[in-house]
Amino acid sequence: MKEEKNLDVMLGTMQPELREGEWVFCTIADGVKMNENPLLIFQEKEGMTIIVRKAVTEKHGLRYDGV
Repeated sequence: MKEEKNLDVMLGTMQPELREGEWVFCTIADGVKMNENPLLIFQEKEGMTIIVRKAVTEKHGLRYDGV
């Protein structure tokens, strides 16, 4: 697959899909283990930022801002 760098082409060919439920961004400390499947994971210097279902944050006592 060829790498696309043209923003107009990228935006014009996107096919986003809405996922059911409530999703949130939250940051967890390095080394925290969870048996959950985050939608996305971003490794940042302050820790790992994940996108997970809101119910996961409630189950594990994780903080988030906004749904």
